[in-house]
Amino acid sequence: MVANRGEIAIRVFRACTELGIRTVAVYSEQDTGQMHRQKADEAYLIGRGLPPVAAYLHIPDIIKVAKENDVDAIHPGYGFLSERSDFAQACADAGVRFIGPAPEVVRKMGDKVEARAIAIRAGVPVVPGTDAPISSLQEAQEFSNNYGFPIIFKAAYGGGGRGMRVVREYEELEENYQRAYSEALAAFGNGALFVEKFIEKPRHIEVQILGDKYGNVIHLYERDCSIQRRHQKVVEVAPATQLDPHLRDRLTADSVNLAKLVGYENAGTVEFLVDKHGKHYFIEVNSRLQVEHTVTEEITDVDLVHAQLRICEGRSLPELGLKQDKIRINGYAIQCRVTTEDPARGFQPDTGRLEVFRSGEGMGIRLDSASAFQGAIISPHYDSLLVKVISSGKDLPAAAAKMSRALAEFRVRGVKVRPRDHRCKFICSTLLSKVCSNEAGSATVQQRQGPNAGSNSLSRVLLWGRTMMTRE
Repeated sequence: MVANRGEIAIRVFRACTELGIRTVAVYSEQDTGQMHRQKADEAYLIGRGLPPVAAYLHIPDIIKVAKENDVDAIHPGYGFLSERSDFAQACADAGVRFIGPAPEVVRKMGDKVEARAIAIRAGVPVVPGTDAPISSLQEAQEFSNNYGFPIIFKAAYGGGGRGMRVVREYEELEENYQRAYSEALAAFGNGALFVEKFIEKPRHIEVQILGDKYGNVIHLYERDCSIQRRHQKVVEVAPATQLDPHLRDRLTADSVNLAKLVGYENAGTVEFLVDKHGKHYFIEVNSRLQVEHTVTEEITDVDLVHAQLRICEGRSLPELGLKQDKIRINGYAIQCRVTTEDPARGFQPDTGRLEVFRSGEGMGIRLDSASAFQGAIISPHYDSLLVKVISSGKDLPAAAAKMSRALAEFRVRGVKVRPRDHRCKFICSTLLSKVCSNEAGSATVQQRQGPNAGSNSLSRVLLWGRTMMTRE
């Protein structure tokens, strides 16, 4: 069973079908017509009478459906209950396997303060920050007095950019503290925050890991997720370009060591910031499948959902042929998130019926979607993601060219999409074209000479893209 909706539910159902596993969907009253319900062998209503999001957070209903229908295992997808240790424990208590880490590991990784302490014990560099959640504005003031500005507030018990506020001067401190607290409380039911020194213009690099029940942990290299808007990832690239090989080795080794320290099982992601000097700092562990897992699959030829299911069954990584020396990078992959957002209204989600939908396809293009078809109703109740577009090629320019071409082929009518025109010439398409230009570096992504020698050209492009998206 998948305790989720939309494209991730369909992604898991497809993997199950390929492995000969019957599937069960759950859906809210607002999702009776959604595609994920149709893709499963069975589907059951949950959260009757509850608000749309609350239905997918109602653990008793989900467990009840699982027990009444002899469900063996539950995949949480991403978002909703995917990083809730109480849900993982409820599955265990009901005799249903949770496709993810053990409940205690989910709890430790979900608590950013405890995860930070674990990283320190593992010898992984961390950004200067508080050792425990702060409980007052005065503590935030004391931290800023010690470390100076800018600083950043982060939700202690959640992610996705919610409860996150950058403060650049003292006069902004109180307002941003209150806003971060309110956002964290609304999103995660807990307003606890911690404070870190804010790293200016970093690269956001994350490492994909897999662990089994027998203590084996491997990495599947890294993804660059630096192109963001409002702390939300928009474009992801794998592998990260112009990443110093020694830095790559440190990132992957730190990720594996951290996972081994906590007995990590199943799929997860260890996230880092890399500053302009090439120093890396641990941010967090996402104890679930990521939205951008697709690019890792494309460059390693490892089906991460298949691996999750087999690990949950008790298979070891070596049994699955997943040994570190067998994992190789093959080419490049890029993912762009096409969302139903209206730039004229500050990128507020747009809703309605898709009157026309034609996607870009062809060789080297993968589409992961759920509601991307003519006649689909875009709900106001859930995430604005319409379709994930993934391109792959032998090198970065080849992958970028395929992405640019595919995005230009999209035709959407009925709802607004990012950015303004309905021909889907997205900002990310403009950005990716620069990857192949002199402005972004050569096909081999050589380092520039002169005063900026040693700087990272793609990193500059990523930062340019983030700035451009913010300005839109």
